[in-house]
Amino acid sequence: MSAGESEWSGRPRDEDGRGASEATERIRKTVNDRFSLAGKVAVVTGGGTGIGRASALALAEYGADVVLAARPPEPLAATAREVEDFGQRAPARW
Repeated sequence: MSAGESEWSGRPRDEDGRGASEATERIRKTVNDRFSLAGKVAVVTGGGTGIGRASALALAEYGADVVLAARPPEPLAATAREVEDFGQRAPARW
């Protein structure tokens, strides 16, 4: 077993002996505190699928309202619903 792995699972551990998931959550909280988009509006073209969809969801997760634009309307409407699940507004245009 190499240094940094736990004996029972082989999962990497941070220097405090905590599991990697705990370290990840600690980092995520720090990033969330520093990277707030609350009160901001993002415009995402191609927001129905792929990178556009992923970008829209990430922006919404950090607090931005997201204006979506794309063709066709079906995947765009689905992304808008997912953005709204984060509690953000998501007007969509196609």
